[in-house]
Amino acid sequence: MDNLQEMTAHDALILLKMSFSAPNMLHPRLAMFDSLLIRGNGTICNLDLTDIQWLQASLPVKDGGLGVRRLSSLVSSAFLASVAATDTLQQQLLFRSSIAGATRGRSVKASGT
Repeated sequence: MDNLQEMTAHDALILLKMSFSAPNMLHPRLAMFDSLLIRGNGTICNLDLTDIQWLQASLPVKDGGLGVRRLSSLVSSAFLASVAATDTLQQQLLFRSSIAGATRGRSVKASGT
């Protein structure tokens, strides 16, 4: 987080907002996709599942479910996996930005003299 101070305020805010904040768990597409999964599962199994039955069906097979995962239950782990997978890239971008910020700061001081 200390490197964010080396960046321009706009760049730091965008990086903070997009990379370090929690994902929007209530995106309408998640509910729509889950609804499609429920309907598809109901069509295949010839069942009209209640919410409680769908929760059980979305459990892993070893726990008595059908193993059909709800997308909304995967969002947090997918977000954390993407953050972990891009950690090296994030560090490189922060490092480059801090170098560029330091260079920009020196050129502004030199031109202001």
